[in-house]
Amino acid sequence: MSLNDRIPKEIWAEIFKQLPDKRQIKTCRLVCQAWDRASSFYFAEGIQVRLGEYDLDRFLEDLSLFDKLGPRITQLSLQGRLKVRIRSMILQPIIGYCPNLEWIRLEKKSAFSYILNLLDTADRLSHVKQVQIVHLKTCSPSERRLHAALNCRLCDTIRQLELVDINLNRVILSHGGLLAYLQYFHHLTDLKVGASIKGEVISLDLVLLSQSCPTLKKVALVGYQLMSHVSCLEPAAQLEYLVFEHTKLTLRVLEWIERCHLYHLCLKNAMVLPGHATEEIIKRFLLLYRQINTDQLIFWSDGWMYFMTPLDDTEEMPIYKIPCERLIVTEDLLYQDLFKSTDDKIRVV
Repeated sequence: MSLNDRIPKEIWAEIFKQLPDKRQIKTCRLVCQAWDRASSFYFAEGIQVRLGEYDLDRFLEDLSLFDKLGPRITQLSLQGRLKVRIRSMILQPIIGYCPNLEWIRLEKKSAFSYILNLLDTADRLSHVKQVQIVHLKTCSPSERRLHAALNCRLCDTIRQLELVDINLNRVILSHGGLLAYLQYFHHLTDLKVGASIKGEVISLDLVLLSQSCPTLKKVALVGYQLMSHVSCLEPAAQLEYLVFEHTKLTLRVLEWIERCHLYHLCLKNAMVLPGHATEEIIKRFLLLYRQINTDQLIFWSDGWMYFMTPLDDTEEMPIYKIPCERLIVTEDLLYQDLFKSTDDKIRVV
């Protein structure tokens, strides 16, 4: 019997009482039967476990010894570089002990072998709402394809989804494109979509997107190879959060946004293609933008860059425009630099 096993459960209970925030627990390491009994009172909302490749064997042993632990685990974070796929085979029995897993997080350097294993055990992941790969954009094309395939296998339960190369990913293209791929995700609420600069420009109808995924509440669109438009002005009643980052959109999208009831809206280095009554529509949109939130804003349209910045010592958030030919734009361009870079700025709102 170890020293930990001789510690009364009352002592462990007192230790857990001193934890400032039970939801901030990032790592779980079971040490004794008393730990198991005491922890059951303090992790009612689920346990998040973070494991390296050399922790898998020990953790599997813990799960086999303490039958109450596995069902309480809802989040699993897997780290470490696996040298051979056989190491990830340990993941199968671990998942068998954790029937209530809702969230799986993979490090980029270990994603490939773990995803292969998760594909083999997808039928056991009946509660998983998100499979997240850290820095998915820097993963190899094969890893991104496997990630898209795994999410499609889990489409009945997935709530959050990130896709970074919809114009190159063969899994998505084999379904007939993004909208056809997403039609299987009946409970999707959070979507982040990107397009690779190496692929063709993808035109995305936001109205059809909201109709294909009627449960969507958050949408983030990233990449200049992604062109957003709307086929009509029918609003997406359920949509609450919308982000355009380094992407293009038509002027009509701004009119469509006016009809939606958003709680958060962000345009960061976006390009709005000009059209009929550009200045009038943009001014009306900017008034709406300032009402929705006070996030900083940068977008281009018809030779002008629009940006929003707070005035010193005030809560006012004026919006200016600057002729684009007067600017040298970089990725780390600061709003303060914009404000000070030229005397040609014109206050719009």
